[in-house]
Amino acid sequence: MNSVIIGTAGHIDHGKTALIKALNGFEGDRMPSEKQRGITIDLSFSHLRSGSTNVAFIDVPGHENLVKTMISGAYAFDAAMLVVAADDGLMPQSKEHIQILSLLGVKSVILCISKCDLVGDARKAEVAAQCREYICKFKDLQILNTFFISIKDPASIAELKNYLFNIKPAQRQGGGVVHYYIDRVFSLKGLGTIVTGSLINGAISKGEKL
Repeated sequence: MNSVIIGTAGHIDHGKTALIKALNGFEGDRMPSEKQRGITIDLSFSHLRSGSTNVAFIDVPGHENLVKTMISGAYAFDAAMLVVAADDGLMPQSKEHIQILSLLGVKSVILCISKCDLVGDARKAEVAAQCREYICKFKDLQILNTFFISIKDPASIAELKNYLFNIKPAQRQGGGVVHYYIDRVFSLKGLGTIVTGSLINGAISKGEKL
């Protein structure tokens, strides 16, 4: 199966978690504190599958006090969906997340201008240009494509979804020491401790002990 890891990035309340829910129906904000405050606090993991292609999503928080949590999720991205609200434009955490993506070597950015139902065409174009101008300051970042979306517009979500199934995973080094990025550790009754994450370097075979 072909698998690619797509993460979110962007300012708080620009629609990252709502976009994931529109794409695959997954409600990322599960904790009572997240529901009460209306913001994402922890990383959430979900996926979208079509035939032999699987798109794994890592949704990160956008609040300035949760940058460490964002970094822990962004490390494994093959590409990032940078979500920027059309009404707000490029905000401080949008810029900080772009800087983090560059520092972590996440080279591919899918620019998603969200909440497009709230503004006109001129404003959408203005925000997209604003984002491109800032991203161009980072020579290692590449905008793969730009989408103008709204969770109230199923056609815009379907267009983005179809595009995601054609994203290629970043090249990993197949030899040498195993480098496995751990994003979650938890226990299930009857199974014991379970570790999930992303293989950055090396190779792991079924049944192998690490």
